[in-house]
Amino acid sequence: MNTACIMLIPDGSYKAARPKTKDHHLTVAFYGPITSDMRKSQASMRKAVEGVARSVSGPIKAKANGVGMFNAGSDGIAIVDLIDGIGTFRTRTDVEFINSLFWPIDYTHGFTPHITREFVPTESGGVSASMIDNLEFTFVALGLWFGDERYEVGL
Repeated sequence: MNTACIMLIPDGSYKAARPKTKDHHLTVAFYGPITSDMRKSQASMRKAVEGVARSVSGPIKAKANGVGMFNAGSDGIAIVDLIDGIGTFRTRTDVEFINSLFWPIDYTHGFTPHITREFVPTESGGVSASMIDNLEFTFVALGLWFGDERYEVGL
């Protein structure tokens, strides 16, 4: 995927409970397709991500206390853990500030704090109450994902 985004990255303590998704993350800013202007300011954006990570001052605890789904186009239906944690919103606010200096967020992507669990075929019927298990997450890094390149800074 040739897009840019900033992600909160959880530690691996929950992976046994969520084995179907390979790259667990919580998107805090989605920028859309990478442009030449973005490439020119990529090094500066990395510095800004480092600054936000320092301002967080430690891992962020959050809980998946709901389950949702959305239309993922040709991928079918995305089943997601809905994340509740004030630290994720604070990080989003900090990221929005640096975006005003560098790249605009693609707000058509929205911001519903979630971690994708799996993709299922459209005709599968979606989610059920038994999928809600109040799993706790600890986010330990902030990452700038730039196409296939991943730059991550510990919190």
